[in-house]
Amino acid sequence: MTADIFQNLKVRAYATDFVVATVDSALPPNKDALAVIHNHRETTLVIAKSLLPKKGIIKQQAGWRLFTFETTLDFEIVGFIAKISTALAKEGVNIFVLSAYSTDHFLVPNNKRSTTIAVLQKLGCQVIDELASMNKKS
Repeated sequence: MTADIFQNLKVRAYATDFVVATVDSALPPNKDALAVIHNHRETTLVIAKSLLPKKGIIKQQAGWRLFTFETTLDFEIVGFIAKISTALAKEGVNIFVLSAYSTDHFLVPNNKRSTTIAVLQKLGCQVIDELASMNKKS
């Protein structure tokens, strides 16, 4: 991994409140979900709180904020998430990581959002803070 990959890397900090839930595997597919993960033990749904289905929820953890890297990440990059998670761990921030084909996402508890933004900025990232933008418009 190149040392300067984080310099000016755009990271979007979404204003939306997310939920991570274990759901009934018979639940119909949810096209509004950020992620649906099936394995032999469970089906996990990551979705905006406002879009959480009313039925089929087995267990849930609410109060997560989403961060997305606004770039295409090459499969050859080594240690990208490790560097982020290590920097956040040093500040007591737990994360829930999701990877898509071309980029990565992670969620942090609502009460760790500001700390996360500060850590990302210290790494050199440019954070696009939707919540701050919404508050300025109010």
